Amino acid sequence: MKFMKGFSADAKMMYEGASQVANDAVGSIRTVASFCAEEKTSFDNVFRVFFALTMASIGISQSSSLAPDASKAKNSTASIFGILDRKSKIDSSDDSGMTLDNVKGEIELRHVNFKYPTRPDIQIFRDLCLAIHSGKTVALVGESGSGKSTVIALLQRFYNPDSGRITLDGVEIQKFQLRWLRQQMGLVSQEPVLFNDTIRANIAYGKEGDANEAEILAAAEQANAHKFISALQQVGTVQYLF
Repeated sequence: MKFMKGFSADAKMMYEGASQVANDAVGSIRTVASFCAEEKTSFDNVFRVFFALTMASIGISQSSSLAPDASKAKNSTASIFGILDRKSKIDSSDDSGMTLDNVKGEIELRHVNFKYPTRPDIQIFRDLCLAIHSGKTVALVGESGSGKSTVIALLQRFYNPDSGRITLDGVEIQKFQLRWLRQQMGLVSQEPVLFNDTIRANIAYGKEGDANEAEILAAAEQANAHKFISALQQVGTVQYLF
């Protein structure tokens, strides 16, 4: 930035000097002619001055345009490194925590209070208590914004409750290894996301590591998706797996 500032100042001075020479030679041509001094301001010299002025103006305009871009890049870089250096409160790559050999699926929310970090002035849950027993089908019903999706986000530990406890089989979910905890859940969101890849790859993304064809086919059948996938145009019963 200092170099660009100094360079622009020097170029401005040279530009002004060249402009004065051209202005004197062209604007005062009668005076030049009266002194018979045309040879001191010949056409090729005037052309060189105009050409130099044109190139200098282009150079100055291009160099000056870099200054705001450089400033934007500096500010953006600071923001990016700030995000990269920030330590997440919920780190999905953290392998610490316990796991269970056998999951029954008893879920309980005890006196949960929660506000989204981006909206700390809006209370989402206040003293929420909810028990979901293993093998039971439970529906959360309410108008848009009532907190149905927030319950799932808390179960998946995208957020931690401000107070209260959420347990799985009697164990507080913060004590589990996060990756393991999320692998115990199957989620079909209201607006599913499909990556720009094959159907096989999209299904395989649900399992860490490589999933074999039998596992992918079983997952599609359990999700009641195998029939309509196979019925798609140019997709056969086995072809969609590859």
